[in-house]
Amino acid sequence: MALLKPFTGAITQGFDGNNKAEPKLYHQSYRGLPLAAYKSSFPGYEGVADHYHAAIDFAAAAGTPIVASERCRVAQFGKDSVSGSLYVYLQVRPQTRIEHWHVSKFRAGLFVGQIIPRGGVVAYVGQTGWATGPHDHNVLKITEKDPDGVIRQYLYNILRFMVGGDLANDTRVQPYY
Repeated sequence: MALLKPFTGAITQGFDGNNKAEPKLYHQSYRGLPLAAYKSSFPGYEGVADHYHAAIDFAAAAGTPIVASERCRVAQFGKDSVSGSLYVYLQVRPQTRIEHWHVSKFRAGLFVGQIIPRGGVVAYVGQTGWATGPHDHNVLKITEKDPDGVIRQYLYNILRFMVGGDLANDTRVQPYY
């Protein structure tokens, strides 16, 4: 018996696709229960650690649309040469990036530099690469200076920035583009 039943219904939180005043990240309906919630941040992450899963996996049926959590710019998308996974990187601010991995396909006409409105479809849930089932492997990276002045990428649990999260009003996720 499955522990989680993916939800494939409609979007549950209303939004204005170009609303720059709303600081909380947009919530998709299938994000009710994550498959795995790991550390909320990983200070000093500078590469791949086999024992560390640097994302939250959200259960969803294959083909479920993945939408932009915030107005953003497409920074990069393609197929990973190591894992074979399809991915898309969305730049919310110059220092803030959201990544979606294991997608089945990209939105038609997607191109680097394209501005995607909040709630706009960017890709579709899949099981590409080393995935063992369809899901959205979601990564939030923020580049910051640490207390010693060294610039590092920090990984965050995206749920902390959504409505009800302890970082819901954090300016690092407010749209720039």
